[in-house]
Amino acid sequence: MSIIETSTRSARDLGIAVRDARLLRGLTQEELATRIGAPRAWLSQLENGKTTGGSITRILRTLHELGIDLFVRYSSENAPATQPQTRRPDVDDLPPASTNAEFAHTLPAFLRSNDA
Repeated sequence: MSIIETSTRSARDLGIAVRDARLLRGLTQEELATRIGAPRAWLSQLENGKTTGGSITRILRTLHELGIDLFVRYSSENAPATQPQTRRPDVDDLPPASTNAEFAHTLPAFLRSNDA
């Protein structure tokens, strides 16, 4: 198994990564959509970089299902003098996933999101 790394700076870049990972796993859009509890049309829009109003939770669920790790890199240059408040919630803080009972226990706790 090889590791594929790519820089993603746009919705289109993310969509390409999702499509490539889905195809590498031999999944159809319909199969992946069922696994993540989303309409196939939404997944198609995501893969084409055209999804609007999409929930970050749904996007993170999609990445998790495909085994895509999301890394965030930023510079502390020009950052405010105050320290950001960081809370790493427990897995139990995550709401239960409606379509995958194991999701709440497998997604790293730092991916918690409040939008539905």
